[in-house]
Amino acid sequence: KRFPVLQNQHEAPGMAQNYKKIRLIKFHEQHGRCYYCDCEMWEGQCSSQGRKLGPEALWYQCTAEHLTARSDGGGNEADNIAAACLRCNRERHLMRPALEPAKYRAYVQTRMEKGEWHQPGPH
Repeated sequence: KRFPVLQNQHEAPGMAQNYKKIRLIKFHEQHGRCYYCDCEMWEGQCSSQGRKLGPEALWYQCTAEHLTARSDGGGNEADNIAAACLRCNRERHLMRPALEPAKYRAYVQTRMEKGEWHQPGPH
């Protein structure tokens, strides 16, 4: 008998489908913009315009971002998840300790203003 491969020991089968639904809802609620950098993201397949960015286009992929990380006690509920571009999501969780969402948003916005983050996303 085959068992599903789980990303996390606390995830149950079907959880990935739930993330996808929540991510899609948040994507639309946020008008396709990243919670942190406010850049336009892509969901599903990247547009032909976005593909012109080459490998950089990957950073604009929409992800489900846990505002309070699961490792810090955050849950998988919709009110703890926002849509964030892949870069913002990854960079936040590489920081030790990860900044709180409001502080991280301010950090990213400052870096954007200085041209030290990515440029507004694919159209």
